[in-house]
Amino acid sequence: MRLPNLEAYHRPRSMDEALLLAKSPGARVLGGGTRLVASRDPAVKSLVDVGRLGLDRLETAGREISIGATVRVQRLCDEPEPIGPAARRTSFSRMKRNQATVAGEVIAAGEDAFLATLFLAAGATLELAGGAKVPLESFHGNRPTGIVTRIAFDRPETWGFEELSTMPSATPIVLVAGARKRGKWRFSVSGGIPVPVAAESASGAAAPDAVASIYAPPDRPWATQGYAIEMARVLTRRLVERLER
Repeated sequence: MRLPNLEAYHRPRSMDEALLLAKSPGARVLGGGTRLVASRDPAVKSLVDVGRLGLDRLETAGREISIGATVRVQRLCDEPEPIGPAARRTSFSRMKRNQATVAGEVIAAGEDAFLATLFLAAGATLELAGGAKVPLESFHGNRPTGIVTRIAFDRPETWGFEELSTMPSATPIVLVAGARKRGKWRFSVSGGIPVPVAAESASGAAAPDAVASIYAPPDRPWATQGYAIEMARVLTRRLVERLER
């Protein structure tokens, strides 16, 4: 473990036990640990491993897709587009995908937030132990206490993503995802910002302006703010054209 002040590791057998342990000062919930352990966060005093709590179910009921918090990213790689390609793009390392959990990737978000960006466009919600449901759109801005048990959303009529990257394995400069449900469009964008952001659009034609209006990345060595925003417009237009064929 590379957490410098880690003092305890727990692997509870019940959710009640996990919730109690997670309330301890310095406690963090552990799924796969690919991001948490690598963070070297000095504030982490104990880890609460939820691997024994049966949160690894991947289910489809009608149009609803339910992904348990500890489902490994690798399990999504064989799912139909766009979930499979987004999961594979999360990491080019199969070993890392076998360790990383879907919930961990979605909660961490960041610049390479393929699953978080895609699920945000789909209108996903995160369910907590006890049954409370939090829209992914508001989760990062006001992160609730508790343990995430699953991610759920209704499969859109059509959805996908487009990205701009310097190379296939690189973190995207701009990533745009879009989904259409009941004739309404919803888009999300990430790249250079802390977490993905979302916007709705009444039509595909209006989508590029809707996405550009919510995206404000800083200037970066490889992309000025103006360039990134213009590329977000281009990617959105390209995505709409592809999804409307």
